[in-house]
Amino acid sequence: MTRNDYEYRIASETDIPFMKRMLYEAVYWRTPDTRPSFSDAMKIPSIAESLAGWGERPGDTGVIALEGRAAAGAAWFRYWKKEDSVRGFISDDISVLVIAVAEKHRRKGIARSLITKLAEYAAAGGVLASVLWLPETMWL
Repeated sequence: MTRNDYEYRIASETDIPFMKRMLYEAVYWRTPDTRPSFSDAMKIPSIAESLAGWGERPGDTGVIALEGRAAAGAAWFRYWKKEDSVRGFISDDISVLVIAVAEKHRRKGIARSLITKLAEYAAAGGVLASVLWLPETMWL
């Protein structure tokens, strides 16, 4: 399969469980042998809080990649305030972007398509800038 074989749609509140799975993948994709269990990771405040109240804030925007009816990847952005102390935060008017693709769907161009679709929604919504959220394991 290639990225053209996948469908893409806007994320909704019903996608939160999958988005949490993708957040877990985004945080721990480089450390599969030492990462905590999914349930333990979701107890870490900085991870647990990152999707809390998804869809309730202005600007919450996401895209889901689908293979048939099964979700294969997700990308989303969200605005934060300085006091939220979120990794990647630059300012109130620059969204923080997260992207992940399920392991069996990687290396098929899905991430590129997710970013392209998300950029289209961002442009239509007047988003001027976004910063890519990187897990601590990617910091130089």
